[in-house]
Amino acid sequence: MKFSNYEIINAILLHGLNSGTHKPALFQSFEKFYKNSKSSIDWYYDLSDSYLRIYEKRFQKDRKPQQGFIHRQTVQERVFDLLDAEKISRDEALHIIGKDGFNDVLKRFHSFGTDNRTFKNYFFEVVDFGKKLILKDTFFKISSLEFDELILQAKIKQTTLEGNYLIKHNTDEDFRFTNDKRKIYLQSLKHIEKRVDLTKQREFLVPYQSNKCFYCNQFLSLSRETPAVDHVLPYKWVLHNQEWNLVAGHKYCNDQKNEFLVGPHYIDALFYRNENIVGNRYLWKDKIIKHLGFSKLKRKKQLIFEYNKVKNQMTYNNKVLWWNGDKNYDLRNDPEYKSLLTILNN
Repeated sequence: MKFSNYEIINAILLHGLNSGTHKPALFQSFEKFYKNSKSSIDWYYDLSDSYLRIYEKRFQKDRKPQQGFIHRQTVQERVFDLLDAEKISRDEALHIIGKDGFNDVLKRFHSFGTDNRTFKNYFFEVVDFGKKLILKDTFFKISSLEFDELILQAKIKQTTLEGNYLIKHNTDEDFRFTNDKRKIYLQSLKHIEKRVDLTKQREFLVPYQSNKCFYCNQFLSLSRETPAVDHVLPYKWVLHNQEWNLVAGHKYCNDQKNEFLVGPHYIDALFYRNENIVGNRYLWKDKIIKHLGFSKLKRKKQLIFEYNKVKNQMTYNNKVLWWNGDKNYDLRNDPEYKSLLTILNN
């Protein structure tokens, strides 16, 4: 099966080992080279500078940990602190980043989990470590719309990773991930009034659906439209905002579906989407496992159980309130569609 360059980077960004924020930050640092169609990248004054600026922008706005090991800092954090204290010059900072900041991320950027062979050097190649990086044609063949979507995904990924690391580092507050229909945030269990907003719900969901509307399977843009967030099993029957039942879609499709019940083929699609999130290793993995089960088989069975429970509640005089009055109604053009991200996690 052939996958687009967009799908490959979508899977790279969302299916990493997530030991730090380096991979999403590196992809963001490529943005100006993409916009300027620049393929030959100087190590220090192009790559190191662009990479460091991604972190500077984040740290100046709202400083959060960039990796999960308590009492340790990344090279980028240490360099930022030295620069901020005026203990090193900009030129010295770029050389430290160039020498020590890329050791793992460049080698592992193309990896899916532990697979570092399938797409090795697919989008770029290091000609000589410390001198030059070459962005390949595969990188520039990504459309401008898709690239904008991927940049948003990288930013959202970095933000959610920071939230996960903040939980590990800030034990005094005892933060926990939580959400409502619109936002994902950290809630302090010791100071109930303390809340750290991370991202909008739609910004988290859309990448895990590979920028596809859950209901029609057509392209769904975060950069050029405002996707709707919907409960697949209607809220009036489940009375919760648990992540496993929330999806993103076009407002038109969401309005069409309304409070009706979808057919079982959409529950299959919901299962696959949930496994994409579980494959993320962080954020909602533990919550989905808690609500649906530890293994894939248990999660599938529990999802079907929840579906049948709602179906019984939505049955009157032996008639189910199906979407469009038809159990088999399917708005998607390609019911068998599976993205690379979905195949990796299933």
